[in-house]
Amino acid sequence: MSTVEITQLMYRLYALLDDRDFDGLASVFTADADGRTPGGHARGRDTLIAQARRNHEQIPRLQHRVSNVLVEPVGDDEAQVRAVIDSVFADESATPAYRLGEVYRARAVRSEGEWRLASFTMEPVWQSGTRPIAGRLAG
Repeated sequence: MSTVEITQLMYRLYALLDDRDFDGLASVFTADADGRTPGGHARGRDTLIAQARRNHEQIPRLQHRVSNVLVEPVGDDEAQVRAVIDSVFADESATPAYRLGEVYRARAVRSEGEWRLASFTMEPVWQSGTRPIAGRLAG
């Protein structure tokens, strides 16, 4: 088990979101992945990608910071992952309008020689500002 590969998987997930490369998210999740986020619950890679697109595509500027990644092996081909995520949603003038701090918990599995996320939950810890509504920054 490679903690470096799994940590890089977490970094790649959020780089893809920030770059709005939603199709690239297929390289992060297993086909039957299950995820719970503040934006909803989704099952299956395609449904997760559609949810990510719906919740992030219309945000003018977006940045995620991933830190404190902990990887706990569960055998050779599975691991539990915990990370801290700081999400910043900004308007067109690059002024942060909303921030959300979360704990990300996931189960990573090795599938066809590559590490993928099979399930995850995002637990909000704090927030500030005006939450985006229906793909727009409110207020």
